[in-house]
Amino acid sequence: MQRKLKFYLLFGVLFLSISPSINQIFNMYFDQDYNLKALPNPTSTLSLSNGIGDNITGSYDGDLSLVYFEFNSNWSSWWYQNRSTNIVSHNMSVNNKEFVLNRLEIYADNIINESGSGDYVIANNITNQISPAPSILFSQQFTAHDLYSIDVIWLYLNYSLIMLPELEHYLMVLHIFNETFEEEIDVMWEWESRKVVDEWKPFFPRANIFEPGKKYNLVFHLLDEKSEDGGGIPFNFWKAEQYKNSSYNKGLTLRFDGAYWLAFINDNTADLLCFFSYKKLINPALVDLKYIINNETIIPIYQRSSFGFWGYEAYLPYTLDAQINAPINITVITNQTIPTLEVYIEMYYIHLVNATGTYSVDNNFNEWTIEYYYEEISFGWPPPIFLFEKDWDFVQFLDPNGIPMNEIYFGPMDLYNKSYYGVTDFFGPPLERGTYTGIFHSPNYCNKINFKAQSGTQFVDKSSLEIGQTIKLEAEIYNTFNQPMSGGEGQIILKSPSGSIILNDTGLSTVNGMLSSSEINLDSTYLEGFYEAEIFWTDGKEIAYYSAQIEVRTPLNLILVIGVSIASALAAVSITLVLRRQIRMRNWEKSLKNLFVLTKDGLSLFEYSFGIEIQDPALISGMIAALTQFVREATGSKKSLRTVDQEDKKVILQHGDYTTIALLAEKDLPIIHKRIRKFSGEFETAYHKNIKTFDGEISAFKNADVIVNKYFPIDVEEQIIRGVREKLIEFRERLDVLTDPRHIISLMREITEFISRYRAIVNENYLDYYNEIIIGAEQKISNA
Repeated sequence: MQRKLKFYLLFGVLFLSISPSINQIFNMYFDQDYNLKALPNPTSTLSLSNGIGDNITGSYDGDLSLVYFEFNSNWSSWWYQNRSTNIVSHNMSVNNKEFVLNRLEIYADNIINESGSGDYVIANNITNQISPAPSILFSQQFTAHDLYSIDVIWLYLNYSLIMLPELEHYLMVLHIFNETFEEEIDVMWEWESRKVVDEWKPFFPRANIFEPGKKYNLVFHLLDEKSEDGGGIPFNFWKAEQYKNSSYNKGLTLRFDGAYWLAFINDNTADLLCFFSYKKLINPALVDLKYIINNETIIPIYQRSSFGFWGYEAYLPYTLDAQINAPINITVITNQTIPTLEVYIEMYYIHLVNATGTYSVDNNFNEWTIEYYYEEISFGWPPPIFLFEKDWDFVQFLDPNGIPMNEIYFGPMDLYNKSYYGVTDFFGPPLERGTYTGIFHSPNYCNKINFKAQSGTQFVDKSSLEIGQTIKLEAEIYNTFNQPMSGGEGQIILKSPSGSIILNDTGLSTVNGMLSSSEINLDSTYLEGFYEAEIFWTDGKEIAYYSAQIEVRTPLNLILVIGVSIASALAAVSITLVLRRQIRMRNWEKSLKNLFVLTKDGLSLFEYSFGIEIQDPALISGMIAALTQFVREATGSKKSLRTVDQEDKKVILQHGDYTTIALLAEKDLPIIHKRIRKFSGEFETAYHKNIKTFDGEISAFKNADVIVNKYFPIDVEEQIIRGVREKLIEFRERLDVLTDPRHIISLMREITEFISRYRAIVNENYLDYYNEIIIGAEQKISNA
């Protein structure tokens, strides 16, 4: 608990130290697989006159709650065992409130064979040493025989720099790469100032793992203070051994001349002088390491240690299916005795306070008002989270005084294998005792009513009906993932052309997505004309609401016409939402602001602006990387942050295999998500080798503009607007270096002439930036 708490407190201090203008940008939510966002998404308009009601209300009947969190941990060690048992409490008490277990994370680490230590010699005969041709890089390949953890790597270096005073201080860098040089496993840095060296030089890697049968490359180079940003120093200090027999050769020996990798001329009988000391590891899969949780046997995930131990660890994230009322028995078992094992269990407990609420259905949308009572029970991270249904749209959140809370965060939350979304306040003032209110809009679960007429023993769909037929109605009730719903309670009404109700079925339940009415015979007492059907259904947390019309004629005058009234058409979610999305996605390109491509460590690879550049893009890049990491830590989620939302400012994120793409925009639209996903894929395909070997030099990515223009094209008008922006930036850069008032005045005349031609564009898009240039010029002249 202390380890995580310190991290959260440190991050909070760092976050709050950032300027308020930047802090306000990051009102965010994070997504799993769907582009859900915090904007009202009202359902359709429906005429309610003389039908189900002008305004339908009812009570929420789901399991939403306010969730408090507590964390605990358990650590135990093995010594020459093959099994151990840990008892984990199913609950804990905090301020007289019961917290129940929701999730576990189990780690088994330090699985090593202490008797399997030794040295792996690639070449070690310094009496047979040779000097290679001076090069920028040297690489020595070898094949691992077992699963190794490396203690120290030794290189034999022999040189004298007496005549090279410019190398007063230099950096030795040793990399470990896989066989194809595409994955860097580790890198070690050593400062050196000695002028004469003739020794075995040690390098100390992290707890690396060399897997049996796989080839690896040790790559060595030097950097001085002038070349630290790239390049390197040609050298031949790493000596090689000349074998008498080629059978001793361990692998390819290469040198890089600044343009190409070249094999040593005598590679068959030469290897660079190096060896490493190792510990032989045990693969958890080979010892059949398993977890038994209350008699359920589970195979964990095998991965490199999370805690810096040697070798692999067996990792298991485990979410309980339901709340339990007895301690959990966790047994770790192997099929053979192993020397050491460290078992670490993280336990996540929750306290639930049930929420209450109501729904209201009117001519515009389905609205839910959910109330959560908060009191301070415990202090810790993450703070309490207010849950809402996963397919609802967030509208507003109010504090106990009825004041809207703007600096709130929301994202996915799993409880006992049920998925929700949750609202919380990470960095605002402490919550105060009282009732918090969330307002949400839910989708409409119905967009079709089927009119069926009896044909023999079956009822078949009809596009029109006849007097004399026996009919029934079926409404399709499907969720937003097109899955049929069952249960709930519904009502179906059928009205005649005069408006009188001829069918009113209540207390209906859906069966596999169908809400069915009773049968009714359209005998001769019924009139021709348009009949209207209305349905309402709810399961207490979702709503279906729809109406449609069908024409009924006598057989002789039958006209096969079916119509859906204007009001009913507005009620069809599939129609109105498509229409709204089309309207909202018009001119989507104009909402784009800036695009950043970051490494997984948060380093900036490429930046692109669709308008005036951000003054400090490095700060934005760092903040995005920090927030992504923080959200994972704070919520325990393995998912990545997808969107940051602050009213008219959005940061849309796409996480690839090697990069994170961040797009700043004014709108969060599906078309932008789709295009940024395609951009991410093509960027990584084009530059994955440069990303893997990235050392801070961004020039390799300068042609990525072509990919940007492919997925985020701009029309002729936008090209002109962007040209004006680039010219203003050029003016600003020229102004920054001028000191002579005469030159500044001359530049201002040039700017004035340019502005006179593009006044409308500047006034609409870049007026603030232009005013900054004017103010800057005035200050320079007054200070001259």
